[in-house]
Amino acid sequence: MQELIKSTCNEQLVTCHHTARGSYRCDVAIVGGGISGCSLAWVLTRFTDINSVIVLERHHNVGRVCSHATSNSQTMHRGDIETNYDLHKARRANSQAELLRRFTVNVLDETERDSCIFRMSKLCLGIGEDEQELLRRRYESFKEEFPSMQFTEDKEISRLEPAVVLEDLQGSKFREEPLAALFSENEYAAVDYGELTQSFVRHSRRDALIRGKKIEFITSTKVGSTMVSDNGDIIIRCSMNHVEVRARFCIVSAGGYSLLLAHILGLAKHLSLLPIAGSFFFAGSSGAYRRLLNGKVYAVQDPALPFAAPHADPDIARLGHPTRFGPTAAFHPMMERYLVESLPDALKTMQLTDPATLAAIADILADRPHLIGYALAQMTYEVPLLGEQQYAINEAGRLVPAIARGTIRLTPAYGLGGVRPQLLDTERKVLLMGAGKIVDPGMPSMIFNITPSPGATVCLASALSDALRVCAHLGAEFDHEGAMATLAVDLSDPCIAELVLA
Repeated sequence: MQELIKSTCNEQLVTCHHTARGSYRCDVAIVGGGISGCSLAWVLTRFTDINSVIVLERHHNVGRVCSHATSNSQTMHRGDIETNYDLHKARRANSQAELLRRFTVNVLDETERDSCIFRMSKLCLGIGEDEQELLRRRYESFKEEFPSMQFTEDKEISRLEPAVVLEDLQGSKFREEPLAALFSENEYAAVDYGELTQSFVRHSRRDALIRGKKIEFITSTKVGSTMVSDNGDIIIRCSMNHVEVRARFCIVSAGGYSLLLAHILGLAKHLSLLPIAGSFFFAGSSGAYRRLLNGKVYAVQDPALPFAAPHADPDIARLGHPTRFGPTAAFHPMMERYLVESLPDALKTMQLTDPATLAAIADILADRPHLIGYALAQMTYEVPLLGEQQYAINEAGRLVPAIARGTIRLTPAYGLGGVRPQLLDTERKVLLMGAGKIVDPGMPSMIFNITPSPGATVCLASALSDALRVCAHLGAEFDHEGAMATLAVDLSDPCIAELVLA
């Protein structure tokens, strides 16, 4: 077997190029160079005695797809202001998000941390008496778990976010509806997950060098197939540069492609993919985007709808942090936004020729007919000119009245947005919300992760969970004391493990 070759690593932007053809052997192979795969590489390097790890990524660099700042809402999801989270789910989300915060505080230096994670206010806006009362009750239930969260009403909200309470930003007239808000101030609320992916790669390399381990990030290579050899090793064949990797354990963290590779192996055929594209709109005109808000502003979630309520966020990857609204949620038959060549893979994974898939979709729509109108509205938002007008009236204007009045226009954020790999369970005939993990007892040396939102926030929780499975299967050691010292999490405690692990 050819020896592993170290890629060059620039401290500002990690570059992981590999053009050599050949065969490689390692203890653990990770398919997918997003934040899920790269955080797992760091956990394996830092907290286990596993000696060699290879990460395979089809794009020219890591963190270029769903993790990239242009593809997501740049949010650290804790479940406090997201009203589709009940208390149990919010407590779990908060514990998992805290792992990510501790990594940035305890591992990254100040300069690196400040390029990845950002402090700002965050607010959930309730409009009308019903939502006002809902937020009041939520505050009473959640305040012990989230001591920094506060509740306020009506004009007091203007201290935090004047744009949400004023009818027109040029005047002083307040909107007439009763208002309420749950909010936190000066909290780590926004994350550039693409930059954070780069940090995981840098620290994986540093820890590997310190500990005498081998870690390799092979990019510009597409995994064509995986198979199990007679001795139990996983053989991964790459179609773009004829690389073959033989690993004792393989984790696939490649969005919708994870389900595709599982299907190729005959696993999880009861799961189908529904690719949901998210688009964004900027406040202001093209070339003159405006920052209307100081922090993140969410609407109250409609419990009848499956996806997140509309929200507005400062775009931390752009100069001046202009306000960005979205994402939308429209059906989009591609694995990757704007990548037409991913269409065939998406069609395979959707399994639309399978009667079970069609029956499940029909049952869901029959049980929840309002989803048809919701889907049509979301598709309307993708139509040029009409889309921004309708989104301004129906969604963004509820958060910022000046947009509904037309005094501030919305501009489609062309080239931005990603694809959410939404899972459909055709046996139970339900949509599976959140991240999914496929672990088959008949193939104990493989894990498949499908990580729509809040997958990036829970990446370390998922990585720790996967690392423990890897160690158990390979007979490797996990450094519980090291994890406790670095991330302040005692995974040897079953109660904590149950709360934290994804």
